[in-house]
Amino acid sequence: MNNKGLTLTELLVTIIIIIVVLGAAYLTYIKILKGFKQESEKTATQIENIVGLEMLRLDLEHIGYGIPKDENNLIIEWKDDPDKTKRSLTLRMTLNNTNQKTRGYLISQCNSSNKLNITYDGREDKSNNYVVLIKAEDRSFVDKAADISNISCESDKVYIAFPIRDEVYNGTSNACSVSYCEKITYKLSEETNKNNEDSVKRCNPNTYNLIRRVGTSNTGGKPVLNCVADWTVTFDTTDNDLSTNDKIRTNLKAINVYILVQEGKYDREYTFKPDTSDNSGSYMLTDDGQALKLPQDYQHYRWKVLKIKVKPMDL
Repeated sequence: MNNKGLTLTELLVTIIIIIVVLGAAYLTYIKILKGFKQESEKTATQIENIVGLEMLRLDLEHIGYGIPKDENNLIIEWKDDPDKTKRSLTLRMTLNNTNQKTRGYLISQCNSSNKLNITYDGREDKSNNYVVLIKAEDRSFVDKAADISNISCESDKVYIAFPIRDEVYNGTSNACSVSYCEKITYKLSEETNKNNEDSVKRCNPNTYNLIRRVGTSNTGGKPVLNCVADWTVTFDTTDNDLSTNDKIRTNLKAINVYILVQEGKYDREYTFKPDTSDNSGSYMLTDDGQALKLPQDYQHYRWKVLKIKVKPMDL
């Protein structure tokens, strides 16, 4: 019977082998876990971006919705500025996609008593009687009303009514000069995520939130995209003149919005390499040559250019 056990050398070799195997397994596990967390963060960011971009897309598609031909205030305005926080995209329409009261429309016909009869009611909120009335044949502004059946009209003419919020109806939030409409503004937050109390903790501290503001106030608004480094807007036109609504309706074919956003969170083991750089900073170039500036300390974050191209449907 052999009762000989392991020698000290054999025991040490065995322990070392076990430590090496466990160490390799641990490192592999940590790497997989880190990759999983990074992909989860990127996926969460992408979902947030989809929601925010869809809201922007809906607003752009409906510029001019419910706006009569004789309105003077522009249905779309892009204010460019070297200071990215002063850039703004202003849209006008009766529709606010986040407010059920403003969705839908009515069709009315003038009867022999010169009063309007509703022939089609497509309002989502049929309890909201505040409307803007437009003549169908030439899209001219007629009146605003809390009850369109009391408005005098031209016999046998057809009219379209667009619901509006009560704040627009009573004029406290009316953004039109001839008619009544909403003003929807997109701009970057005044402060970076370093100083903004509503910032997302994962954001590079030198990024901003893209906010959506409804109404005529120059303050407030809700974030639709977080961790935004830069953004710009261009237009596809048959003529560059967009100085009046008539020219916008004739010349504007599509709206392009470019937004440089952060994906995921800080990763000290990752180094981002921009497409190009110059003496004033580092940039990312879009497929069609638009340059968007990266923020300070961008190197250990992942960056992506979001682009949407929208053809307005209600010009």
